[in-house]
Amino acid sequence: MALRKIIDENDPAQAQTLNDIRQKLRAETFTRQSILEVIQSYPQAIRMLYIHFAMTHYIEAQGAQLVPTLSYQRLHTEQVLSEEELQGRLRRIAANSHDLEVLQSFLTFNKAVLKTK
Repeated sequence: MALRKIIDENDPAQAQTLNDIRQKLRAETFTRQSILEVIQSYPQAIRMLYIHFAMTHYIEAQGAQLVPTLSYQRLHTEQVLSEEELQGRLRRIAANSHDLEVLQSFLTFNKAVLKTK
């Protein structure tokens, strides 16, 4: 509304600028590019999220017992965080709420996946 007061909507160029701004504000806020930028900006967080995923899903049946897969065994040398610890670490690492939401969506994905192959 503040821009409407400043911009002359009868001027086609200014009206188009106002329309462009309106469309950008209504557009999806999580674009592929913005998600990629978050992934590239927080490689350590992505690594922690991957370890969380692996610890949850890299178990395979061998005979009557469950044993860790080779991928799991490789990751076992890394620090394993609980879900609460990981959530807290993500909150401290993220520079803003948009980045935090993207990182938290990976954690939600980790919890939502039931089986991998």
